[in-house]
Amino acid sequence: MELFICRSVSDADSRFTVLDSCSNLLYTVTGSFGVLGDTLRIRDTSGMAIFRIFQSSALPLTVYSLSGGGKRLRIMYNHVSKKFTFMGSGWHVVGVSPVFSVKDADNSTVMLQELMPDGSRKLTVNYEDRLILCVAAAICINCLETPPAVSAQPT
Repeated sequence: MELFICRSVSDADSRFTVLDSCSNLLYTVTGSFGVLGDTLRIRDTSGMAIFRIFQSSALPLTVYSLSGGGKRLRIMYNHVSKKFTFMGSGWHVVGVSPVFSVKDADNSTVMLQELMPDGSRKLTVNYEDRLILCVAAAICINCLETPPAVSAQPT
């Protein structure tokens, strides 16, 4: 299944929108900042929160706790080694955002993300039963991405 993840700046709480291959809205991702960490919510088209991501940071680690629909996953990112650890699955990341794949313990590709010319991310999920978990994991990985520096061009 092919999806497109786009950064959203439509209001203060918006973070991302997720579209299907026909550009129909599937999910919105909203967020709120808290003292102990940030909370992201993946919402369906009716606005119902269907998945929750809690992000906390204690350098050198950023930890994401994902839950919803009876599924749970914890993702840790080490800012020193630049590596992801998926707790609760055999998944591992190959590549660096915005272009990466997530592999299962048997090295099969769970999902693949590519950068599109318009700046959106094309996410190909190979297991439909893992769709929302893959979307949530991709959102976490994309949250860590630092926007590219803008260089001034001489006029």
